[in-house]
Amino acid sequence: MNVTERMNTFLLIAARDERLSPMHVSLYLILCVMASRGADVYFSISRREVMQLMKITGLATYHKTIRELHEFGYIEYVPSFHPVLASVVKLNDFGALIK
Repeated sequence: MNVTERMNTFLLIAARDERLSPMHVSLYLILCVMASRGADVYFSISRREVMQLMKITGLATYHKTIRELHEFGYIEYVPSFHPVLASVVKLNDFGALIK
């Protein structure tokens, strides 16, 4: 699935998912763009870069939003808990999310 198809499909699903806020949508679309930069299923993310693109400054907001996308099944998120090593993300398939 290319990035445009993934974004379109996500937006259709997100419109029906009452758990998602504009923050979730923003973060997921940013992750789609970041995923399209490389060919790997799992890709590294920089919290600083993501927060800058989301236009947020609150660490709690970032962590809550990415954790919830993981809990809701939209992404797999593997935090590194290391100041130098990046966290890793995978965009999940939509099969389980389509109701």
